[in-house]
Amino acid sequence: MSLLYCVVYREDPFVQASIMRVEPTQAARWIITPEPLSEEECRQIEAAIAHLGWSGEDWRQWFLETSSAAGPHQRTQAVLAERMLDQARQSLVQNSSIWDSELVAAIANWFHRAAEWERISSQLLSLLAGSSYPPAVDIFVSLLLHRPPQTPSLVAAAFQPLFRADCPVDTLFPRLLDALSQPSLAAAVLDLANYLTRRGIVSEHPARERAGELVGLMGSLVRRLEQCEEQQVSSSQQFHDVARQVAEAIAITIALCDALALIGVEEAIPKLYPLLEIRHRRLQVEAAAALARLGDETGKEKLKELAAEPVVRLYAVQFAQELGFGDEIAEEHRSPEALMLGRAALMLAQPTYFGVAPSYLELLDVRRIAWPGEEMPVEVALVRYAYTSDQGEWSNVAAVGPTVGICTADLADLAPDDIYAIFAGMEMAHEEIRHWDQSEWTEYHVAEIARLERRLRDRGYLQIEPQLLGAFFGQWFLIAKAQRESTEGIAIADDHEVRWFPTTGDRPLGVRELLALYQGRKFFEAFPQREDIEFENGGEGESPGDDADGNAES
Repeated sequence: MSLLYCVVYREDPFVQASIMRVEPTQAARWIITPEPLSEEECRQIEAAIAHLGWSGEDWRQWFLETSSAAGPHQRTQAVLAERMLDQARQSLVQNSSIWDSELVAAIANWFHRAAEWERISSQLLSLLAGSSYPPAVDIFVSLLLHRPPQTPSLVAAAFQPLFRADCPVDTLFPRLLDALSQPSLAAAVLDLANYLTRRGIVSEHPARERAGELVGLMGSLVRRLEQCEEQQVSSSQQFHDVARQVAEAIAITIALCDALALIGVEEAIPKLYPLLEIRHRRLQVEAAAALARLGDETGKEKLKELAAEPVVRLYAVQFAQELGFGDEIAEEHRSPEALMLGRAALMLAQPTYFGVAPSYLELLDVRRIAWPGEEMPVEVALVRYAYTSDQGEWSNVAAVGPTVGICTADLADLAPDDIYAIFAGMEMAHEEIRHWDQSEWTEYHVAEIARLERRLRDRGYLQIEPQLLGAFFGQWFLIAKAQRESTEGIAIADDHEVRWFPTTGDRPLGVRELLALYQGRKFFEAFPQREDIEFENGGEGESPGDDADGNAES
């Protein structure tokens, strides 16, 4: 018998799926069957998972049956289990009445069997942590101490449900403090304790009784960081090992600075001073804030100095405001424009991007405009940034608004209108905005592609290679590689216009960026509210027409 009963039909341009009722027993088989799942079965199961609509009792039965056998056996099953657990989280949190010792035991049993699947283990810990049933939280602590996640993002995911007003403090502490000896957990435990203290959820810091231990831990971390700065690396593997140690030590040290300051441990002051000399700017600002909170004037002066550094400017200004001397920060470092540059620098310095602060920042343009997801127009800025090395300079343009947008393609030669459109398009999500790549095309899609491809041929484009078909509120558009007058490039065509972008330079716009550009331009056509804003280190925002690399043809 098939693993899934599913009916798929096509009654309109968008493929619709009607999923029949899937029982928990059937869904459990997806995870525990020793037979490999085919690619088609996985696609059907993923569609079914998105439409389960189960009650709390259904999920309870699924957990009981899934935990009674071995599995997942293959990576594809593990991915399906992760999708199921994502669906389960909301239902279990919202249905506190279904929690009992049997359900907790089933989740714990699955945790022990899922040792090779770290993400599943983290999701199971998160389920227990989010429960309002005290025995579930108690088991969370036991399992966490027994086999903690090693990946920082998965540790954060396991702890995230605890950051709430009704956090079960008495069940967590002081036993959770035993995790301070485990490097992968120490920062998360202290961050939680600091959160509970700062929000007034606890009357005193949960780690107050271990203040002496925290001071000793700070001393050892400072020594480790100093040694890492002096260490010479001779191989890429050694570099990655040292980088991992440094990242781990930094996370714990930042949480420790906050904890010692909140507890008010003046004995920590001598341990904090050396951090002001560590080259890592974030450590400097955290140590300075802790010193200032402990009444040390050196920390206060250091915060005012660090506000000049864009990569830590937001932290320095925020700490100064919290501690009551925000107006002593130089105006040039706490102006709206300065804070925009600070947000750009902070995002660029994240490990997911460049990992270090840019060597150059310049505010190019600021506008108050409509923006996806925002009810009212907001301020959005374009920021040019650059990195300089022995190999030369690498530069680009970022957008700073409700979020910070960063793009790998070179945007420097685009008109501001198009740059705003690209970043706005990247933020857009709506059920009436769809796109399909080649692997998803149906016969209906192929017909629309042929029609838009003819439109390109009629305008002289050659060697057309369709890449992506989209629909924007009922209007079809095609993104295709093509040749125009012997130049290679990418064209965007719909029923009203064709836009052409030559693929020149080291980092030309790709299909992803042009999809965002198309969506962003359509958004601004629908919501044209805009107000240019003057700023000191640039000129008034401009809105030039399409340049030579983005010509529009009617």
